[in-house]
Amino acid sequence: SLSPTGNLILTPTGNVGIGITNPTGAKLVIGGSPSIAIDSGGGSIIGVNKITANTFDPIYEINGKKYATYLSDTIGIKTEYFGKGKLGKSDRKDRNGGYSYAIDFAKAIEGSDLWLFWQTIKEGRNMEDVVVMLTPEGGFANLWYELYANDKAIIIYGDKPIRVSYHIVAPRFDADNWSTILIGSKEIGTVIIPKR
Repeated sequence: SLSPTGNLILTPTGNVGIGITNPTGAKLVIGGSPSIAIDSGGGSIIGVNKITANTFDPIYEINGKKYATYLSDTIGIKTEYFGKGKLGKSDRKDRNGGYSYAIDFAKAIEGSDLWLFWQTIKEGRNMEDVVVMLTPEGGFANLWYELYANDKAIIIYGDKPIRVSYHIVAPRFDADNWSTILIGSKEIGTVIIPKR
């Protein structure tokens, strides 16, 4: 084993430390604030603030075949939620007995996907950056929605009692901390777009 020098150490158990004298808890530990650890057994990279790469490729193996899904680009740090609902007779006075479906964040079960979405977006007070996309299922319907920040809800309205798919996108709670312009960045551009 190499003795600790503050730059590189190899422990008797096979852990490697760079810039740290006691690499424990992972096979590779790189010192710093915070330190970075790579655990080869669990496949985890711990303590990383940001990863820059051309693309990420979660590979799904289904019936022996591997599929690449890729993570697509999203400008800004966004959180998404998808769902379905059935429009029923509306009891809301402002819609004169039309049809509606409520996405009610206040009643979301703790730990559910809907609850997690609400907890991680920054729109808890005004919801002005929330975007909702609606698609009727099985036929055409006039659909629209309204945001109710005080009620912590999105109400979907329609002219028919139809099932609807919805896709909600909102900035993550810390989106303002991540500028799309990397001022002073020392990172190398990995995808070079030609001038247009």
